[in-house]
Amino acid sequence: MSTYFLRDLSEDLLNRVRTRAAREGRDLQTVLEALLTRYADSGLPDSGSLAARPGHLLHLGHARIFGRGAGLGDEPCEYDIVGLPPGERALVNRTAQSPDWGILRWRDGELHTGKPRGHYPSAGDALAALQIAIDEGRPVGSVVVVPFRCVQCRRRFEVDCYPAATAVTVNHHLGCPHCGHARMAVLPGDIAAITRTGLVTDSE
Repeated sequence: MSTYFLRDLSEDLLNRVRTRAAREGRDLQTVLEALLTRYADSGLPDSGSLAARPGHLLHLGHARIFGRGAGLGDEPCEYDIVGLPPGERALVNRTAQSPDWGILRWRDGELHTGKPRGHYPSAGDALAALQIAIDEGRPVGSVVVVPFRCVQCRRRFEVDCYPAATAVTVNHHLGCPHCGHARMAVLPGDIAAITRTGLVTDSE
């Protein structure tokens, strides 16, 4: 196998790639090979609209503290997101039942439904994941949620996927967010986030 060196890449871009690859349990070589293979097979997806899409730099906005009654003390447990594309709203938040942060995203003017997506150790990590989705032009509602059960610890978790542009499936190495047990899974696209959901009983 030939050896190549990547030069003149943005350090910020490379760090974002490494962060996402680490979160998804992938090595950088696997990511680059997958991207090059996809480009060789089908070129750049909708390159005209990608070039025309304006950049949106997100940051954490107004913080909310739900108080000691919610079991979180005086620490912030929800942030508005500033810098979203026109017509969108989003929050990152957590609950007393879990230390993890999730993303809630919806179209402006609509009531938000469902539950926060994702499994992030901090509000900043959740914001970084949302930034990637915005940068890639992933629209609201584009995530497909695939449920799984860990054969090791018997707990449920869900994998959020961005569907591939074509009707192909993608092999991924998944780590259970409860116990870390690794498994292979066939998914309908790229992983957006992995979320813990609870214990599976024998009756299930």
